[in-house]
Amino acid sequence: MKKVTEEEFKEIQTLRDSLFTILASIGELHLGKMLLEKQIDDINSQTQEQEKKFEEFQQKERVLFEQLQQKYGAGSIDMETGEITE
Repeated sequence: MKKVTEEEFKEIQTLRDSLFTILASIGELHLGKMLLEKQIDDINSQTQEQEKKFEEFQQKERVLFEQLQQKYGAGSIDMETGEITE
């Protein structure tokens, strides 16, 4: 029976160990990427929700200011006193 030398066998083992290390690293990187993509999806979802709330806020603000303008006329409201100045 033929047999590789001790040095060749150690080199084969070193290569195999390197392969397992590389494969484990690839797996960890893919897992990290997957988790980051989930976080990005969650952030995008939350961002869309807040943007929708902002649009609703703008609509409510517009309606309120139109009502106030019809009632009091054009002017500015002092946010400290509530007084309207023209």
